[in-house]
Amino acid sequence: MTPHPQNNDRFRTFIAENRFSVLLLYYLFLNVLVCTAFAALVVVSEAIAGKAYEGIFPEAFLECLYILFGQSPVRYLTAGSGFNAILYALLSLFSVLLPGLLLGSILFKLTAPTRKLAIFSDKLEVDTATGALETSFYLATTMSVYEMQTRVFVKYYRKERSESVDDKYPLKSFQIHELNGDHYIALPYAPVPTRVSVPVAVLRDETHVREDQDLTVVIADGRVDWYVRGQPIRPKEGDLARLIVLVDGHLPGLLTQLYEHQTFDLCRDARIGITKRFRSYYNPARDRYEITKWENF
Repeated sequence: MTPHPQNNDRFRTFIAENRFSVLLLYYLFLNVLVCTAFAALVVVSEAIAGKAYEGIFPEAFLECLYILFGQSPVRYLTAGSGFNAILYALLSLFSVLLPGLLLGSILFKLTAPTRKLAIFSDKLEVDTATGALETSFYLATTMSVYEMQTRVFVKYYRKERSESVDDKYPLKSFQIHELNGDHYIALPYAPVPTRVSVPVAVLRDETHVREDQDLTVVIADGRVDWYVRGQPIRPKEGDLARLIVLVDGHLPGLLTQLYEHQTFDLCRDARIGITKRFRSYYNPARDRYEITKWENF
């Protein structure tokens, strides 16, 4: 019986998620591991043959390392016959496979889009005047992105529900379909910061909280309380509410799809009031958008 869950794409996922420096360290580690294993086999082979084998491990290790990097055998591993000759043939094969693996990983990293093409702002702010929860992002690429859209989801959990027999799924999630402003851009996306604005009801009294409102923030007596579809979120009691912003679009230049997300903790990350904002404007002379006040991103 096949065990579950399965993960059939670990290797490519590992390459895609790690930096070049990490991949290089793993490559060096594999070389050391292979040399250690083959040097140990050389010691065993010399012992079986009745030869002196004490203290030869360091020399055998260096010889294996030389072979991996294209040098000829010096003493123990020869191209003649016997067990050591087999070790030499296998080690020569590894000297081709390991660099090829590193080169393939580098090519994959160069051709595959990075996971950090969408750079999100750390700010999640509540505009009490307009009733909006806002954050921003921009794409760290000059390649054309078509049919880019922004979607926002809410995932929340209430501890008292997890202890209820009637509610088998205490972790709830839903999509906020009505966003403020444009959330779909069919034409190539201009590489400028874009605001994501989510409607939120700003109240001064919890008695007016409604279940048909996706997000509600109650500001009263110096406290800030969040409600999700009429349900209070109490972090001190084990509750949580997360805002997940998804950005996706087509990258025809790479024949691939852009798909990235950012997760915010509503109770921890959201701040009341709007701080200074960046400004974007179109420059007809240069036929491009330009940004001022980048420090306010």
